[in-house]
Amino acid sequence: MSIFYKALFNDGNSMIYAQKNRILRFLDCGAVEVVFTIPVSWVTSLLMCSRLLTRIFRLGVYRAALHGHVYVVCCGGKLYSYDKITKKLEIELVFEKGRGPLSFCDASNVAGFGDTLYFGEYFSDANLDRIRILKRLSSGEWKTCYTFQEGRINHIHCLVPDAANNCIWILTGDFGSAAAIYRSSDDFNNIELIVHGEQMYRACVAYPVPNGLLYATDSQFERNSIRLLKQQGGVWVSEHLFDVNGPVIYGCELADYYVFSTSVEPGEVKSNFICTLLDRTKGAGILRNQVEIVAIEKVTMALIEVDTNPKDFWPANLFQIGSAMFASPSSHNNQLFIYYTGTKNNEGQTKVIELSDDFTSWN
Repeated sequence: MSIFYKALFNDGNSMIYAQKNRILRFLDCGAVEVVFTIPVSWVTSLLMCSRLLTRIFRLGVYRAALHGHVYVVCCGGKLYSYDKITKKLEIELVFEKGRGPLSFCDASNVAGFGDTLYFGEYFSDANLDRIRILKRLSSGEWKTCYTFQEGRINHIHCLVPDAANNCIWILTGDFGSAAAIYRSSDDFNNIELIVHGEQMYRACVAYPVPNGLLYATDSQFERNSIRLLKQQGGVWVSEHLFDVNGPVIYGCELADYYVFSTSVEPGEVKSNFICTLLDRTKGAGILRNQVEIVAIEKVTMALIEVDTNPKDFWPANLFQIGSAMFASPSSHNNQLFIYYTGTKNNEGQTKVIELSDDFTSWN
């Protein structure tokens, strides 16, 4: 099944979707209910009538999360909150750089952290600016709870809650010592650098597992893999588990699977800006010119192939990379909601797949 909406997250028994600047849900009768509409200019509204222009200008809903009775949505360089009880829509943040975080972190079940949402700043900055981690207060304000020293990292890819170990893992990028994995406790008052300095530590997706941290690498210039970060003889080591087709930016945990999707990203910067924008070559770390979704079964730790989707014709720098992102984790079932961008099939649509033992296992 495919639909022309972007799946965001589950709210009870309903999947919440975005279409352009509208947040909506499907009713049991099949009708669509608009939950709220984010105000945009008439120019933006006109541009969003074209899928290609939407991709060029990076329009529409970027990221979203649910915490309690509040929806948090990034759209148009702003962070909105919508209270389901009061029906009130507010702007909580205006991003000075970038469009918002790559993901939100719900720390509700992690001892030592607040029962709230956190995010790490994510924007392109070759100067390695002072990158922050912020938390949402009950008032709707966002408070800085940690700032990386200038020159340490480019940006934060992901904050990974680990309830079993009372910590939150911090995945940072992109090159040199900025590619790193940190571990934090006590509401980010304690930060420990675990590994850094190599592309095999550059990651956007990770899952805490009993014997360490399962993660996938994110490099368009080097071969990528799924790895296990674990302690061995008192030292942290990264064990190679499986090779994957390309950089992994998005993932999702289901009841019985850890899911990863590879992206098709452009290669090296060209001689001038226009050539870079129009370049259709893929990065050296991408084997096949297609988006691939794989999953690891939790019990057997076997890798299975879920879906493949060729990159479309349009240049990735100008029209967005080929990618597959997922609705927020759905740990109570194995239904996977996939939103494709920059692909030949299901582009701009959500595809739903039910994972099961019928999928092919990769040896």
